Amino acid sequence: MEIDSFALGKRIREIRKQRGLTLIQVAEQIGVSQGFLSRVENAKVAPSLENLLALGALLQWDWNYLLTGSSNGGASSEEEIKVLSLWRKLTSRDRGVLMYILDRLNHKEAVILRLADETEEQEAEKAKAFNL
Repeated sequence: MEIDSFALGKRIREIRKQRGLTLIQVAEQIGVSQGFLSRVENAKVAPSLENLLALGALLQWDWNYLLTGSSNGGASSEEEIKVLSLWRKLTSRDRGVLMYILDRLNHKEAVILRLADETEEQEAEKAKAFNL
């Protein structure tokens, strides 16, 4: 799925304004500059996933609407809220690992098989080390 940066920025601005928040208020609350947030809304720069998650937590938007323009009722689904909650509990390193896995899932299912094979190999090595 390719995301239209212009449409994404436009929807971020729309949701922010619907919530009655200014650029300054949102930028301060998510830890970015007002200029950066303005450039995101004007499709001059792409927000990182971390920025999108922070915006999502603050604005409590419908992720489907944000990314595709079609709505599932205006609120985040329970599944999205759970994912965000779990994401916030991860360490920076674990977030990187998860992002790698998600990226690979979006590109090749073969990665799943490779990870499973690696896990089996690691378990076999551990068993061998303990003479099991």
